[in-house]
Amino acid sequence: MKLFPKKANVLNSGISQTVESAYSPLLTFQFKYMKKSRYRLHGIFLRQVFKFLLFMKITSLFLLVPLLQLSAKGYSQEKFSLNLDQVEATKVFANIQKTSAYRFFYLQHDIKKIGKVNIHVTDATIPEIMQKVLGNTLAYKILNNYMVVISPSQADLVNQIDVRGRVTDDAGEPLQGASVKVKGQSAGVTTEADGSFSIAVNAKAVLEISMVGYETIEIPVNGRNQLNNIVLKIADSGLNEVVVVGYGTRKKATLTGSVASVKGSELAKSPAGNFSNSLAGRLPGLVAITRTGEPGNDGSTLRIRGANTLGDNSPLVVVDGIAGRSLERLDPATIESVTVLKDASAAIYGAQTANGVILVTTKRGASGKPTLQLSLNQGWNTPTVLPKMVDAPLYAQIQNEISATYHPAAPLPYSEEDIQKYKDGSDPWLYPNTDWFKETIKKNSPQRYGNLTLSGGAEAIKYFISLGNNFTDGIYRNSAVNYSQTNFQSNIDAKVSNAIRLSFDIVGRQENRNYPGGGSNGGSADGAQNIFWALNRSFPTWPARWPNGLPGPDIEYGANPVVLVTDATGYTKPRNYVLQSNMKLLVTIPWVSGLSLTANAAVDKNFLSAKQFRKPWYLFIYLG
Repeated sequence: MKLFPKKANVLNSGISQTVESAYSPLLTFQFKYMKKSRYRLHGIFLRQVFKFLLFMKITSLFLLVPLLQLSAKGYSQEKFSLNLDQVEATKVFANIQKTSAYRFFYLQHDIKKIGKVNIHVTDATIPEIMQKVLGNTLAYKILNNYMVVISPSQADLVNQIDVRGRVTDDAGEPLQGASVKVKGQSAGVTTEADGSFSIAVNAKAVLEISMVGYETIEIPVNGRNQLNNIVLKIADSGLNEVVVVGYGTRKKATLTGSVASVKGSELAKSPAGNFSNSLAGRLPGLVAITRTGEPGNDGSTLRIRGANTLGDNSPLVVVDGIAGRSLERLDPATIESVTVLKDASAAIYGAQTANGVILVTTKRGASGKPTLQLSLNQGWNTPTVLPKMVDAPLYAQIQNEISATYHPAAPLPYSEEDIQKYKDGSDPWLYPNTDWFKETIKKNSPQRYGNLTLSGGAEAIKYFISLGNNFTDGIYRNSAVNYSQTNFQSNIDAKVSNAIRLSFDIVGRQENRNYPGGGSNGGSADGAQNIFWALNRSFPTWPARWPNGLPGPDIEYGANPVVLVTDATGYTKPRNYVLQSNMKLLVTIPWVSGLSLTANAAVDKNFLSAKQFRKPWYLFIYLG
């Protein structure tokens, strides 16, 4: 069929331009259909039908592009000079049409998104002018002498290409049923029996190829029609992973007991002030319950498959082969892996493993150049749920209702004028309205963590050295409650001979806990309990602080929670110094294959000191 030019009036209300059609009978039919329907449809329905048919025309035009192989190079090099101020884009298009063979095709509601523009160019090409007019709002496509203005999503449709390829495994065997889709989209295709596929995608798309039991890969198209050497590797199911079991290691594939493990690299991604909190939700069968978030006393209670004995139900903790050590203050950057042994898997440690075993293995050096690694983390803690207490006006109203019920003859504690003053805050000295939780607890408290590690060595000697520090602040305003820790660890491995290996580990840390010096009972251990006891009992009709900044009255025993959380009552500073060592000798018996002897010697020392300084604090009442 010979294509011929034919003028057709586009009837859509959003198009005021006459378009010359030189494409297919399909387009001509659409124009004719619209013309016949012009007098049969009315109102909103008429406009919606016209918009739909116009969209079909644009889509049809795009679909014909690959068939017609149209070229716009000659047209796009024409030069234009325009000098227009505050005009609509359609005015710019009209000026270009007057002096060229271009014809513009667009939707009016799309053009309105651009607004009015200023165009001042001399000898500018079409791409330069269209960039100034459309910016990043719309796109365009040149098809012969047609300039089609489209949305970015339609531009992606125009730029689609057919991509073919073949998917195989490591051995070169074709994979049937592998999924091939554009990254971020759900629709796609699957490979045939010979592993081949064909998919229409954008020239800049990224293909995601996956199959059950194989690792997913991503391949950028980059305008290519043919993708070669697509190989899916078998996914590591974890069965070949080596885990610590008792005094040795085993592959997961050979295990018959219940064992769960997590890598230290996963735990280090979210370092917590207390390492026991990092295990929550990481290991199946392990439950971590944190009863307090107070810095220094924020350890989790760990249970493996519930409570199994009548006494202490805590699991046995073994750190680098030494049983009975605590994992709460370990540095996440020094952990290689954490393994949980349950049921019969824990029997190697004897009767003390009725509640399971948690094995912690720290990192060690490896042969190679020295590796220096720095980790820094800044976070904030925030209270999740706080009680919602009544305000002063509602409290006064409730007191009146109680008095009227139980003491009808007595005058009401608060008058209507009193309640109104509590509401408007006109007299904060006599009629305060205090939110005690807001006055005492801040929204966010900082948490900082830093670690520096050095590892490396040679065949004869390997080393891993770590230096870390962390700080956790309390949730109180002007808080005197915080925890800080500085820790050091050194793991040295030496190869004395082919049959003798020696390891020497040393761990040292200083744990600094800080608390106020006072409280209703005057102790640091129950300090948080005293503070929340006072918060819940404080009346909203009493001031936390007077307007001049002096602290307000107490409930009893000097318990004003705003003051209790600060160092106005003094301080209590427990200091704990921990030193742990471990020497390990491994002797391999050369004349008996697989036989070796291991000897361990460990010394742990704790030095605990506490200094408490209590001083009187002052609270004030207003005598009016």
